[in-house]
Amino acid sequence: MKTSLAVCALAVLCFTNFAKAIELETLLTKARSYHEGKLAHIDDMVIEYTGTVNDPSGKAASIVSTLTRMGELWRMDATISMGGEDAKPGQGMTMETTVLNDGKEVWTSVMGMKMKTPKDQAMEKMSFAQYWDEPPVGSTVLGEETVNGRDCYVVEHPKSEFVEHPVKMWIDKEYFVNVQSETYASGKLMKTVFSDFKPADGDYVIPYKSEVFSDGTKMVDVTITKVLVNKGVDTALFDASKLEGGSMDLDLQKLMKEAGKMKQSQGK
Repeated sequence: MKTSLAVCALAVLCFTNFAKAIELETLLTKARSYHEGKLAHIDDMVIEYTGTVNDPSGKAASIVSTLTRMGELWRMDATISMGGEDAKPGQGMTMETTVLNDGKEVWTSVMGMKMKTPKDQAMEKMSFAQYWDEPPVGSTVLGEETVNGRDCYVVEHPKSEFVEHPVKMWIDKEYFVNVQSETYASGKLMKTVFSDFKPADGDYVIPYKSEVFSDGTKMVDVTITKVLVNKGVDTALFDASKLEGGSMDLDLQKLMKEAGKMKQSQGK
């Protein structure tokens, strides 16, 4: 009898996991169909953002950034100027950074250095621009909820080598874009909220406003100011060898792996 119960319990567990896998695959199939259909006639897209960023001490800086997409390739160029909302790029203390996916690796160029960056970390840096990024392998669909007035699928990304905690995302059921995401970083609840849904091109709808909160304190407040479609993009923008700091290629992913091994060895 005990053996039969154990077998039944295992069968139920396997069926539940299988059902979740099918549910996730169904969601991904719908999302891919939607985005591929809407983007079929879009060869390139440039999205311009403006807003403010607060550091942990509460000091504000202005941010002006441009996300350039061409197929699977993308590049985010941002200029951060100290001085809050009144700060202007090029005046006072500024910092320029570029995050680039060249189709093979993700790179970050900042302060004269260029380094390979784990994709998960790159997505964290530009979370305010990630209105859609396909859930990674191992994600599960937890259910459905209405968040910020939008009917959503709730999906949880598993933690990974570079992401300490799982990431929960609410994906819009109509437009298959992110409505909200939550995770923990350094013990704080990090929440990204997307809103102001409207067409970027034709009936392709994306959120024009994004906010990032750390334990309820707003850290980032960004709005899309312009969307340009099929205006022609120079492919050289996606050439990582042209990024500043070409002679200082640091493989951050390898460094983090080595740091993890050292931490494990010290803990033994």
